[in-house]
Amino acid sequence: METGSPNVVECTQFSEGMRSKYPQMLLGYNLSPSFNWDASGMSDIEMRDFIPKIAQLGYVWQFITVGGLHSNALITSTFARDFANRGMLAYVERIQREERNNGVDTLAHQKWAGANYYDRYLKTIQGGVASTAAMGKGVTEDQFKETWTRPGTVGIDRDNGSMVVAKARM
Repeated sequence: METGSPNVVECTQFSEGMRSKYPQMLLGYNLSPSFNWDASGMSDIEMRDFIPKIAQLGYVWQFITVGGLHSNALITSTFARDFANRGMLAYVERIQREERNNGVDTLAHQKWAGANYYDRYLKTIQGGVASTAAMGKGVTEDQFKETWTRPGTVGIDRDNGSMVVAKARM
């Protein structure tokens, strides 16, 4: 279902009407990014509670149709401006450290680029030997598997000042 604005009353009426005829009906709702949520008249608490409130009405599938587009555009735009001003430090602070702190799998991005797949492919067609393997000895991804020390980091092992940067899941 999609409404003209985020409206619990409208969601309730639709849900009650559908479920009176089809009691087991599972409902979906588009949390539309086309809404100006700030202009909806809802408080921050009402916005926070909107999803669980309509979930209780049977809206079990709730989605933002182009949420990924907007989030990608935001980070790309803000990062590009910061990178233009602060260079590599902007990347390290905004991207790499945040990936690490939040356990984002793309920190060790080689597997997302298909490096392991192509290494296995090359070894298959070259009889088990691939001198050009992307994931062989000295791969840069190994830097993210080690325990390393960065002075001034908080929330780490206080005894030796080390922290685990990332655990590979390949």
